[in-house]
Amino acid sequence: MRQSSPVLLATRETHNLVRGFSLEKQFDELILRCVDDGLSILGEDGSSVVLWLCETKVRLPKKQIPSRINDFSRLVEDTFGAGASIN
Repeated sequence: MRQSSPVLLATRETHNLVRGFSLEKQFDELILRCVDDGLSILGEDGSSVVLWLCETKVRLPKKQIPSRINDFSRLVEDTFGAGASIN
């Protein structure tokens, strides 16, 4: 039996990982997980308030944060001050 090369195996694993998901969608999901993780320090209520501010102040639903990350960053800075700068 012939063994597959490491490159071929890695390519198959990568293909299986991204099958059904575009890289852009995966990236957006990663950004949203990072947002959730970052907001978790505020607790559930604090996180909900920040997401509510996103929707009401800048009309930014959570699912659009990855494509409008600058708007989200500006809102966080405006809300929490310069110490909340996202660079």
